[in-house]
Amino acid sequence: MNWLALTYFLSLGTLAYQGQMFSPEGSGVFTTPSPSFQTTLGVEAELLDNHLFVGGSVQTWESPSSVSTFQPSEALYVFSAGLRFGGAEIGYRHECDHAVISNWGDFSLSGFQANRDELYLSYTGQLRVF
Repeated sequence: MNWLALTYFLSLGTLAYQGQMFSPEGSGVFTTPSPSFQTTLGVEAELLDNHLFVGGSVQTWESPSSVSTFQPSEALYVFSAGLRFGGAEIGYRHECDHAVISNWGDFSLSGFQANRDELYLSYTGQLRVF
């Protein structure tokens, strides 16, 4: 029986994306310059044989800039906690997207500002075909 286990992950990637924002006042198109790079760093503590967990991660998008090496454009933070038994999981998840300071010279903000909270119940199973 494990009383405490720590898991961690690091993810790197690249992808250009664009989106559109809709509001009653109108819509606006936003694009992330190509190439854009994504870095995700996360950690989770599992207690009592993985029955209780708490964890978090941060995902940052950055693009090359003429002013500095990279210009961050988005930072997504995730916090989660809950219980696991067998394949069932019940938990709480908070996700928040924050604007970031992209240039320390003028302290201008860039990015999005949003958040959501979620109470969830999920089940993960396995089906052996061969």
